[in-house]
Amino acid sequence: MLLLLLLLLLLLLLLLLLLLLLLLLLLLLLLLLLLLLLLLLLLLLLLLLILLLLLLLLLLLLLLLLLLLLLLLLLLVLLLLPPPPPPPPPPRLLLLLLLLLPLLLLLLLPLLLLLLLLLLLLLLPLLLLLLLLLLLLLLLLLLLLLLLLLLLLLLLLLLLLLLLLLLLQLLLLLLLLLLLLLLLLLLLLLHHHHHHHHHSQ
Repeated sequence: MLLLLLLLLLLLLLLLLLLLLLLLLLLLLLLLLLLLLLLLLLLLLLLLLILLLLLLLLLLLLLLLLLLLLLLLLLLVLLLLPPPPPPPPPPRLLLLLLLLLPLLLLLLLPLLLLLLLLLLLLLLPLLLLLLLLLLLLLLLLLLLLLLLLLLLLLLLLLLLLLLLLLLLQLLLLLLLLLLLLLLLLLLLLLHHHHHHHHHSQ
């Protein structure tokens, strides 16, 4: 009886361990879902940030184009003005040069901005690839953990089966012992009865 009680306690403990492992499995699945959601949110934030940068670059380009148009208009106005008296031509030439220099700078700035935009567009797939690689690594780690937990569950189930077999064997042994005891009792009774009968004769 003590052995039976101990085995039953072991079975209960193993069942509790199984329940705990199942709970851990569910927690890992929930963590996996949370990580996926976080990564998706990060991707969305990154896309929004890139869209905002693109919009800012477009606004800057529009502003630069407006400035270019204003400078061209100013240059046309200066060129269409009546020529001043002969002494001041060098200042006019200097003024034209001073106007042309920012114009060149303004022409170079959109090119630089376009180059930056192209770099951002080239870096965007790389960032997305890095995020996807991180996501895949996390998924692989979680899958490995799940496999380990499943292996533990299988081992515990095997242990439970072994314990059940042991219990069955013990029960069979107990039944055999009971049968033997009954047979012995019957033999003793028969022997006693036969001896008593012989003595009475």
